[in-house]
Amino acid sequence: MTAAGATAEPNIAALLTGPGCDPACDLHTEHVYVLCYGEPTLITDRDWAAYDPRGEDANYPISHYVGWTRRRPPVARVRQHGARSGHFIAKIVPGDRHDEVLVKATGRCPRCSGSLDYHAESPHRPASAHG
Repeated sequence: MTAAGATAEPNIAALLTGPGCDPACDLHTEHVYVLCYGEPTLITDRDWAAYDPRGEDANYPISHYVGWTRRRPPVARVRQHGARSGHFIAKIVPGDRHDEVLVKATGRCPRCSGSLDYHAESPHRPASAHG
């Protein structure tokens, strides 16, 4: 978790393996949440990689989703990704937008240990982006 004026990078592994928040948490103003679907799943209300096309037929299934919210309780935002998304919460932690970006780029799912870089699942990802 970072704070205004802080310069230290958060320890993403510690953030995801430490204690989390309850889905109804009202103690923190910002949260980062991880959803683990268990298998590739089409969701609504998500972000896209720059190379993904837009439009009605552009959605593709993902195994995980990482998001950030200021909504209270955080589960209210989670539910916007689909009616059953609350059932797939792997972790909710205090965190800001910067933490969300770091978790997406480098984090491992606290439930299944899978990569949280769901943009890597895009069928439109350029070959040069595969690592």
